[in-house]
This record gives sequence, structure tokens and C-alpha cells, in this order.
Amino acid sequence: MNNVPVIFDNRIEERDCGIYTGKEIGNFYYTDYWNYHSKVKVEGLETIQDLFKRIKIFLDEIKEKYKDKNILLVTHGGIARTVYFYFNEVPKDGMIQKFGSKNCEISEYEI
Repeated sequence: MNNVPVIFDNRIEERDCGIYTGKEIGNFYYTDYWNYHSKVKVEGLETIQDLFKRIKIFLDEIKEKYKDKNILLVTHGGIARTVYFYFNEVPKDGMIQKFGSKNCEISEYEI
């Protein structure tokens, strides 16, 4: 069997919630936290737009570096959701929390 390289990249770690990591954020989760169009800025919380930019840069780099290769990404569900929208259009209402892979689900995308 060939040695398969394993690469760790912190760009595909979960969304940076700063001081809100592990804390209940109430209704905000359903109104703004996963709303791509939200303009709400919360100190210490990575905006959804910034998260999308981070993942786009990462995936664009993967496309370039690993042309014609099969790549397995293992990541947090929020990042999996963002990867889903790299390949699919964001809904008009911007509410993305109901899309993407479920925990431990495998999703396949063609680049």
C-alpha cells in the first residue's frame, strides 16, 4: 500500500467563535449565526462571510495543488456546510444552517 500523506490545516477547523465558544447564543443561532446575509457583527465571532472566504481560499488552493487527485477532507460540521456552498448556491434567504453534511456523513464533490 502506498503511503498516503496526511496534512493538517487549521483553515478547515471550526468557525472561530472567540469568547462564545461552547456557550449558548440563543435565538441568534437561528436568526443571524448561519445567515449568510446577516450584517450583525459580534466581537470575537468570525462572520459567516469571513468563514466562506477562508474556505474558498483553501479549496481553490486544493484544486490547484492536487489536480486529478482524490482528496479526503475531515472537518467540523460547520466547515462541511461551508464546503457544500462552495459547490452550491446560497439560498436567497441566506439561511444555510439546514444544508450541508450531517455528522459523520460522507459527501462527494467533483472539482
